[in-house]
Amino acid sequence: MKHIRRFLGALAKKLMPGWKKQEEGTRKLPQWVFECEPGPISDEIIKDRWDGNVLHCANNKYTSPKLGYVRRRGWGGLAPGETHYKYIAEFLDLRNLRVLEMGPHEGHHSILIEKMGARESVAIEGNMDNMAKCLRIKEKYGLTKTTFYQANVEELYNNKVPAPFHGRFDLIFCLGFLYHLPEPQKAIEWFAKQSGTLFLGTHYVEKNAEDKYRGNFEKGTITHNANIYNGLWYGEYDTSRGSGGTLDGMSPRSFWLYENDLVNMAISSGYSKVHVLGKDIVNGLPYIYILADA
Repeated sequence: MKHIRRFLGALAKKLMPGWKKQEEGTRKLPQWVFECEPGPISDEIIKDRWDGNVLHCANNKYTSPKLGYVRRRGWGGLAPGETHYKYIAEFLDLRNLRVLEMGPHEGHHSILIEKMGARESVAIEGNMDNMAKCLRIKEKYGLTKTTFYQANVEELYNNKVPAPFHGRFDLIFCLGFLYHLPEPQKAIEWFAKQSGTLFLGTHYVEKNAEDKYRGNFEKGTITHNANIYNGLWYGEYDTSRGSGGTLDGMSPRSFWLYENDLVNMAISSGYSKVHVLGKDIVNGLPYIYILADA
């Protein structure tokens, strides 16, 4: 069978020289799929490198000079946006909702949240460089219903600083954020105090793929309210170089949970209904999407 697959693969390369492999499970995409993608663009104010594709977005205020869909490939697979979009579109209706976004990074999802009809969006970002880009995106895209605050959520959930906002929210929007925290149990508990609904997308530890977690991972447990949760400690950055970068957490280590531990943690934090919407591969590692209600 292996010989047959090799033969067919070699034959395909000869017959279709433009065929290009893309790691998304076992799917392969032809070269012509990528030919219409626009090249990189930059911002006239913040000329530094941007991590994501936010500058390719378009709304009624701003349209990129090179309009077109860009597929960002991550480490061994597609980058987050490629999988996030389908869960956002399939399961969220943000019309007239007050939304709290955790870790907006460069403001990509912030644009989507406002375009999807949120009445108000409050976004909390801890990294100074990311915050500057978020404020630039707010100006560039005319986000009149979005407010960005720079704050460290670890200080918020440990009651070291007061929240920069008032009142409760209809939804917590938390994608690509939880797995950067050393105390996810405190974060989810804090989320439940802000809103009865949580939309969560995060890396987790898949028990059927434990061999994929190499390098900076180390087995461990955390305890909260007499509950023990299993997972892996992950080294966010080398403390010898000071703080982390724009893609790192605020602390040098974070804790990634197994699926059952994550679900049980959400339930013990006050969310009585926890729906696992789906699982995917993001940046080469398992990723889970959850919608939880109090």
